[in-house]
Amino acid sequence: MEIRDNIRGDLKVLDRFPHLLVALEPRGSFQFAYSLTSHARGHFSIGPLEVWCLDPFLVTRRKVLELPAEGVAFLPSVSRIAYLRLPYARTTRIAGEIPSNSPGEGFEFMEISETDVLAGKRINWRAVAKARRPFVNTYRAEKSAECLVVLDVPSRRLLGRELTSILVDKMVELAATLVYYLSERGNRVSLLVVGNYRDWVKPGFGKRHLLRILHSLADVKSLEYKPLVDYSEVFQLTAPFLTKSGSLIFVISTFTEPSGNRVLEEAVYRGYNVVPVAVNPFKSVEGVCSVEERRVIVRLSELWDKGVIGVLGSREGLKVDFQLLKLVEAMLCA
Repeated sequence: MEIRDNIRGDLKVLDRFPHLLVALEPRGSFQFAYSLTSHARGHFSIGPLEVWCLDPFLVTRRKVLELPAEGVAFLPSVSRIAYLRLPYARTTRIAGEIPSNSPGEGFEFMEISETDVLAGKRINWRAVAKARRPFVNTYRAEKSAECLVVLDVPSRRLLGRELTSILVDKMVELAATLVYYLSERGNRVSLLVVGNYRDWVKPGFGKRHLLRILHSLADVKSLEYKPLVDYSEVFQLTAPFLTKSGSLIFVISTFTEPSGNRVLEEAVYRGYNVVPVAVNPFKSVEGVCSVEERRVIVRLSELWDKGVIGVLGSREGLKVDFQLLKLVEAMLCA
């Protein structure tokens, strides 16, 4: 028997081969396996698998079986984040680690309130001694948050085709890391991709929903053509279906094009709690440039740091998380 599985050029075989000859006894069986890898993320097809029957002298051959092609997915890489302090946001009824506006079990102090029932509560003995009435400390309940991750895909005008693909891979990896962190802590997460590529994933919880978002991110790329739809209009029409006003929105962008800045303005205007995640486009490509290009790239990177970070820090309604920005810089340099 001759067994051949057709593999595309984007995929690389690690061990063994998807093409072999095997001699089978009557009613005999045979199993074989091989491993694949890919330098690019995305969805690929494998097959069809063909099985040919040969005579003992390997002269004649005829096809006896052909199995249809199957798909394999290479998801974006995910890095581990120890802890991120998230700002106040619209919360769900499920317990989490985001302080809400309702009293309950938590660690952040809210107020001192008078009560008739002291069992199981944290008594404020100083207030009791002063007022001669029962007072307790009230803390904010910690619940899961409503989160939307917006990925702004850059065009190829700034860095060219090859360097932009490296930048997009870094931004997708950052989005996957952020989605993984939020999902693992029980938050309700949704995804919106704007810019030179558009897609969205409705909100949800759990590991299956995390896989839906990772499969969506696996196909993100910078397209050849420029979308004609206004980015703020895309956000305006899509965001209310993905998350409600007051929710937490992360905008991952280089902020060198109108798309990311318009999304920021629209999100702040509509009452969302916005956290800009600024990605330095020049930092991510320093390691792949020539010596002459690197001098220019380093200078542009310094100018970007001073300009974009300074503008974002001075905007009203934005919560610039410098811990998150340090994480971004570490991932870009990795």
